[in-house]
Amino acid sequence: MGSEGYILTEDIRDIDGNPVLPAGSVVNKTVLKKVEQSRPAFAGVELKTRVLYEDFESLVEEASYKATLPTNDVRNKVLRYLGRITLPEQLFREIEQMRDQSLIVYHHTLATTFLATRLVLEYIFFADDVIKVASAALTRDVGMTRLPAELLKNTDHLSKQEYHRIKRHPIVSMVLLTHYLGDGLNSLVGLRHHDGRKRGGNPSKLMDLMTMVDIFNALISPRTFRTRAFDVRGALDVLTEMVKKGEMNEDLVKLLVATYRKGNERARQIVLSGEKLGYAPTENFYGVDS
Repeated sequence: MGSEGYILTEDIRDIDGNPVLPAGSVVNKTVLKKVEQSRPAFAGVELKTRVLYEDFESLVEEASYKATLPTNDVRNKVLRYLGRITLPEQLFREIEQMRDQSLIVYHHTLATTFLATRLVLEYIFFADDVIKVASAALTRDVGMTRLPAELLKNTDHLSKQEYHRIKRHPIVSMVLLTHYLGDGLNSLVGLRHHDGRKRGGNPSKLMDLMTMVDIFNALISPRTFRTRAFDVRGALDVLTEMVKKGEMNEDLVKLLVATYRKGNERARQIVLSGEKLGYAPTENFYGVDS
């Protein structure tokens, strides 16, 4: 983030109503450092004590996600890592609040967290590191809770103003996560999880992963602006096309394909096909008015 930063258009408060940053603040490294230094001492609790854990247990039984779990041992391992995520109770309440605002956003948050956790199990072998990635995935969209519910439920084209308001949610996520957790992986992922390879600097496999699971799950999930979602193969077709354009990490897409094949083929053996065999909805008109 450059020294010029981003200008907030609205006050940011935490879930208990405590002020974090007022409207008009320029969000840059200096301001974020002040947010970190002034943050209260939050006590951490484990996810397995929250209703979130029960929702994860239900999620892994859905066909689109259960297909990535070849055995009960793998299923239980993923749930065990998710259950060990430790966050301030207030931050868990932020995430749980999403259910009241938009079940679609809430389900998307849980599903992408599951997918990120399932995939990193294939190349990260230390439990603490897997849990850190899972935690960052779970919290990255907390800024969405500051958007109006009617905007999240929009079924038509977005106005440019609405579009830019949604696009600002990573900045709000970063501010809130710095307030709750300090400067670290969670706040960085909160800011960059939609950017993937578009930002300058060194490539980040973690950011590529977050971007990939975000796009993939958005494609295979119900949305208010289309009557039917992509199927898994159709979504993989989209990701494959992005690989060809240099917009997606090829190794990670191969890993995702291999995971859906239940481990019968290693990722390095996968050859991404240019043939589009999956379902892609024709009514997918969500976008910005010109």
